[in-house]
Amino acid sequence: MKMALGEGGVRAICALASAAFLAGTAAVADPGTPAQDPILAYYPPAALERGVDGAVILSCARTEHGGFADCRVSLEGPTGDGFGEAAMALAANAVECSTVTLPPESRTRRYYYFGFSASSATIAPNVLKPDWPILQGKWLRRPTGDDMALAYPDRAAEEDRNGRATMVCATDKTGGLHDCTIAGESPAGYDFGKADLELARHFEIDPSRDCAGMTVESTIVIPVAWVPPGGGH
Repeated sequence: MKMALGEGGVRAICALASAAFLAGTAAVADPGTPAQDPILAYYPPAALERGVDGAVILSCARTEHGGFADCRVSLEGPTGDGFGEAAMALAANAVECSTVTLPPESRTRRYYYFGFSASSATIAPNVLKPDWPILQGKWLRRPTGDDMALAYPDRAAEEDRNGRATMVCATDKTGGLHDCTIAGESPAGYDFGKADLELARHFEIDPSRDCAGMTVESTIVIPVAWVPPGGGH
C-alpha cells in the first residue's frame, strides 16, 4: 500500500514523532561537552538545522536475526527533505540480535515507523542500539467483522465504497495501545481514518521486546482495508 500524506496526515504523524520513543542519551566526550549521538548522522542535515520534524513508514521484510530487508518507503512526511532516504539508510544498519532466530512467518513484509524530532535531536526507534524493539509483539485481539461494520463510515456505506487508512499507535510495556493517529487514508472525504481510530480499542498486542527479551515501548503501524458487505467499489 502506498499513499501520499495530506497536510493533516503530515501534522499527525510528525506529532507522534516528537514523542521520541526509546530515545538514547549522548555520551560525554569532554567535561561539559556532550558528544553527538551516532544516530544523528542519519538525520537529514538541512532539516535538522531548520528544526524540521519528519516521519516515515517503511515496508520491510525481516532477516533471520531481526534486521530489516528489502525496505521500501510507504509513507513520508514532509516530502522533499530526505526523511525517506534517511529511514532507509538507518534500517539498513539496524542492529541484529544473534541470539534470536525469527521463524519464517515473522520475516514477512510489514510496516515500520521511524520518527524524526529536531527539537530533541532524536530518531525513534534508535535501531543502532540493542534495546530497540526488535521483536514486534503478536496480535492478541483484532476487530471482528461486526466491529468494522459498526464503525463503517456512513457516507461510504451509503455509496457502497471501500477504502484504506493507516493508523500509527504507541504501545506501552504491557502492549496497550495509545496516542493513535492517522498517517494516511484513501479516498479522501469518507472518514476512513476516523473509523480506524474508532477501531483502536479493539486491538490488543503482546508488548514488543528488545534483544535481551525485555519488554519495551514501541510504535506500530496498523493498515486497515475497509470493504462494505456488498463488495464495494
